[in-house]
Amino acid sequence: MSWPLHGFVVATAGMSRRRLTARTTIDDAPGLKILPIVVLVMSLCFIGFVTTLYVFGKLYRSKSRARA
Repeated sequence: MSWPLHGFVVATAGMSRRRLTARTTIDDAPGLKILPIVVLVMSLCFIGFVTTLYVFGKLYRSKSRARA
């Protein structure tokens, strides 16, 4: 693949990404308008928080059993 063709492929991929983002946010729809990347980040934070609670619960339970 030559360099000019490579640049065209990269530019085309960038344009299609912008079109996809534009399609997922519709101005006429009622409700909250959130970008997909924000939803992804919030979901990952929630998964991390639940995992942290799970690990701390296991550690607390193992320490309380050792004392009894």
